[in-house]
This record gives sequence, structure tokens and C-alpha cells, in this order.
Amino acid sequence: MLTGFRLALPLVCAVWLSAGSALAADVKITDEARKHFNAGVALLRDPDGARYEEAYREFKVAYAASPSWKILGNLGLAAMKLERDGEAISAFERYLNEGKKDLDATERADIERDLSTLRSSAVTVTLTTTPAAVTIMDERMPVQGSPVRNRYQSQDGSLKLQIRPGHHVIVASGEG
Repeated sequence: MLTGFRLALPLVCAVWLSAGSALAADVKITDEARKHFNAGVALLRDPDGARYEEAYREFKVAYAASPSWKILGNLGLAAMKLERDGEAISAFERYLNEGKKDLDATERADIERDLSTLRSSAVTVTLTTTPAAVTIMDERMPVQGSPVRNRYQSQDGSLKLQIRPGHHVIVASGEG
């Protein structure tokens, strides 16, 4: 569920990151991270509609460059909209934990509500793969709308996913 407040979240976070490292006491925000974060925010604010897949990639790159908790709220939002529920849960949990008292009470309540919904509906699927490195394609067929497709990489012959209930087609592929 995306509330009106949550739509404003990318704008609030953009202000935090552009303020520089004085606000990012936990991790110095690099220019590279700021560039990717701002690109992600712009993609969420696209006039033709939010582009969650592209924004998700930008937030992942931003977080890899500067693992600040301030990026995790937007990463969680994009992951949730893409039905990458396990990643959304992880990002939101870390965002709430690492943000502690720095988060606005209304924002904290909104994220806790989304997190509760995700936790209560996510189904855990564990896949064992041979060979160890395999690409997994998960396609969920919703009752209404277009299929939802997500691609994952197994690591060390195992992959644990938290996905939404429903009809899924899961395909593994790899070299050989």
C-alpha cells in the first residue's frame, strides 16, 4: 500500500542526501551515491508514472556506493512495488532500526504498517540449485493486471525468496 505520505518520501530523502555528509553521520554519502540516489528519485517522480524497476536499480547502486540507512526507505519502497517482498522487508527493517529516533513518527508508522502487511503475506520459498550459480525467473500471474516478473541469482546453490501468494511460474537457467 502506497499512501500519500509515502509518495513524498523520495522528496524528503532527496533533501537529506543533498544536504551532504553533515546529515549522514552514519556513512559519508559519496558523489556517486548521491548521483544514483537522485536518479532514482527522478525515476519515481516521472511524469508518466513511477518507474520502479529503474529506480530500484539506482537505489541499489547508491546503497552499494554509500550504505547509509537514508537510502533504504526508497530502496524498500521500490522493492515493495516490484513485489521483491523479501528485499523490501529487509530494507524497511534496516531503515527503521538504523534510523531509530531520526525518523518522523508519521513516516515510521507508515513504514511499520507496510512492513506488517509484507510480513503477514509473504511466503518463503527456498530453492536449491545445481549448478550453484543459476538465474531464477519468477513470474506471478495476478488476478488482474499484467504478470509480475522478477529475476534473481542463486548463490552457493541456494536461494531463499519471500514472495506474494498466488500462481507463480519459476524457471531456472544457467550455462550448460
